[in-house]
Amino acid sequence: MAETIISPGVFTRENDISFIQPAPVAAGAAIIGPTVKGPVEVPTLVTSYNDYVRKFGTTFASGSSSYEFLTSLAVKNYFQQGGNSVLVSRVVSGSGNWTRAISTDINNSTTTTGDATASGQGTLAATAVPGQEFNVVDSLNNVTYNFTGITNGATLPDNDTSANLYFFDVGTSAEESIDNLGNVINLIDLPFDADLTSAPATAIALSASNAGTPGNSFSFITGSIAGGDPDFTLFSLAGGTDTTTATTNSFLLETLGRGEIYNNATGSADTGGQNSDSSLVSGSADNLRWEIANVNEDLGTFTVAIRRGDDNFKNKIVLETFNDCSLDPNSPNYIEKVIGNQYQVLNPSENYIQTVGEFVNNSNYVRVSQVNTATIDYLGTDGLTVNTDNENVSYSASLPVASSGSFHSAVGSLYHFTEDNLFFDNITTGQNTQGLEAGDYANTIAVLENTEEYSFNIISAPGLVYSFADHGTQLDGIISLAETRGDCIAVVDLVDYGSTVSHTTGQAGLLNSSYAASYWPWLQMQSATGKNEWVPASVAIPGVYAFTDNSSAPWFAPAGLVPPMIRFTSTVSASASKSNDDVISPCAGALSLTPPANIAETIVSDVAKACALTKFPPAAEVTGSVPALNAEL
Repeated sequence: MAETIISPGVFTRENDISFIQPAPVAAGAAIIGPTVKGPVEVPTLVTSYNDYVRKFGTTFASGSSSYEFLTSLAVKNYFQQGGNSVLVSRVVSGSGNWTRAISTDINNSTTTTGDATASGQGTLAATAVPGQEFNVVDSLNNVTYNFTGITNGATLPDNDTSANLYFFDVGTSAEESIDNLGNVINLIDLPFDADLTSAPATAIALSASNAGTPGNSFSFITGSIAGGDPDFTLFSLAGGTDTTTATTNSFLLETLGRGEIYNNATGSADTGGQNSDSSLVSGSADNLRWEIANVNEDLGTFTVAIRRGDDNFKNKIVLETFNDCSLDPNSPNYIEKVIGNQYQVLNPSENYIQTVGEFVNNSNYVRVSQVNTATIDYLGTDGLTVNTDNENVSYSASLPVASSGSFHSAVGSLYHFTEDNLFFDNITTGQNTQGLEAGDYANTIAVLENTEEYSFNIISAPGLVYSFADHGTQLDGIISLAETRGDCIAVVDLVDYGSTVSHTTGQAGLLNSSYAASYWPWLQMQSATGKNEWVPASVAIPGVYAFTDNSSAPWFAPAGLVPPMIRFTSTVSASASKSNDDVISPCAGALSLTPPANIAETIVSDVAKACALTKFPPAAEVTGSVPALNAEL
């Protein structure tokens, strides 16, 4: 524990609370269902409708039409009615096969390495004479290395390495002159070496010390006449070659969401087909582009920008930017620290969400999945010199070059069935509901049973219908979840679109729980596609609860004194008639459709929290918005 004095009598105390277990993720409602994009089977908190759109999308195409999932409509209505947080659990078909998209090649700087070594040789016609000079000229670096012969047996002067002046014994024959000259060359650290073993006895042979084309710049100069000044090129080195490569993938990015909707390229080397304005042919508001800019080789830093997939270079839509990123793991701006490298995945055997990775994600869209060219301690101890790797290549060559690219190879389709997916009022079977089967919901329902990880007041799964046998199993699971948790209420849809009152009340008779509520009939709400679509009541009810929580007074009906307005609702799928008078009774200022006596307590016993089957005024009486769903059983 540490204390810091701020001013006389005022101080701060630092307490270690690392041993305290984190509180569960808290939300007003938990909504389960399909979405356009986003994490799969990972309950994700959203705090506004815009936040939901950013993480999960809105509309999509199926066949020749555009649609919006019921999940999206439910979340939108919830926030419009005053809700402040929703826990969204995305359900997909065959979740085990869904993968994340990875970035196309993020190339680093071009690296040139030597491939073959330059060499050459020439015949020395006669014994060198004292005072005779031989030069090796490096034309690339404009350097001349001078070798002067000394009388046989005499003491050799000291070499002057700073002036590149060296001395050798001329010997008594051409062979001795060559051997003595070669020994001097090999004893000194020079950029070339003498070959004293494989060359003919009367030939002077040289090779560059390092492979590559720079070795081709060396020439051996002697006199045009015996003992003359060096004015004749006896031979030049040749044969040195380079290998030039651009090592790909300094690092890799991976989308946080899963599914092929994130793809806008066909492979790692494909930057994505582009239109004339540089927009991507496969770009959309739901996928992404990456961009590298501001590469600083002196500091080893660069900028990573995540852009929306449907932008272009003249009109970039930058979603987020990470400045001064580094590939140095010892830097505070190491790219995995700055962007994050974690992802979450369902552990199906234990029904919990497992977090993989060491660095918390600061990006809302991507994570760093791999760093291939780490530059440990990019700068030397002087803070200026750029260090080199094990192959003596500068770390600057590991930095990504300024470029942009796309994402590819994600797997997972919204279109599970060979026939068209069924949406809205066309949901007439439990085998194809918004492209899903009932069993696809099982994992997510099991995960949300964890009270230590998640806290919410309402749970619903718009699209599941209790009268469908296979859907009933999953909805029973949701009701059981609410009963086991004891801190939330499950909103359940009993019947599909167009069902009668008798069929609805019959389905209600099958339920008996104090932690579930059902509402009827279906409503027509405006979708983001611009069309008015029929939706089950569970799409609207969480929003009604949100309004109630914000405006109700003690012991009044859930709607309180101010009835909520279900926005974008134009009509309802059923209305009251005289033939239903025997099951209609006034309650809290509104009309409620009361189930028969034998199921009078089958829905909800807590009248302060939830209501039972509710009916609306005749459609002809509706003028824009439907009155509050505030009847209680």
